Amino acid sequence: YVSVWSDDNNSNDENKNETNKSKKLNQLSQFNRLNNYNRWLPFTDNHNHPIIIGRNNDSYFGARALIGGINNHLLFITYFDNNISVFDLNTFQFIKHDTLPTSNNIFYHCFVSKSENRQKNKQNYQMLLFKQKTGLSIEYDEDNNTFQFHQLPVCDDIATFNHYAYVCINDVIFAQVFNSRKQMDDISKHFTQSIVYVCCNIE
Repeated sequence: YVSVWSDDNNSNDENKNETNKSKKLNQLSQFNRLNNYNRWLPFTDNHNHPIIIGRNNDSYFGARALIGGINNHLLFITYFDNNISVFDLNTFQFIKHDTLPTSNNIFYHCFVSKSENRQKNKQNYQMLLFKQKTGLSIEYDEDNNTFQFHQLPVCDDIATFNHYAYVCINDVIFAQVFNSRKQMDDISKHFTQSIVYVCCNIE
């Protein structure tokens, strides 16, 4: 490891050290200007106009999103309080909004796509959403730009929790569920094909 402050010649001459430090600072500054990593960049269209996703009064606090559709060109966003929206990533257009059939506020929830390999009707994209006592199978028809919602059972062990951290691997959702009142970690397995719930507490 060589520090940017190091003196390659190990010279005792303070003036030379200061010159080396200035030179290295200048090189570091140039590197940072050329480096595009770790920078927030505006999302713009082909004409460099900013692209805004959502509507004026939408709140994306605790929102969840996934990319899907026939050509993986649609962004599905579920967000507070019970909204689902579709944004076309090719045209940069907001193309659909609907209301989720639930009495639970939707934020920090679980939102995943069903296995794409097993979705027979490709223009009907299928997703699953879980939040407290709400379990939904969501189907989006690309041809008609419509949603269909089907209620799913939710096991009692996770119905009391309101925050979800999760990952979906090989049709299984691994979720850490918790809330502010009960600091308890659960790992929940949900098989997205058979809709079987297996919940276990980790002490």
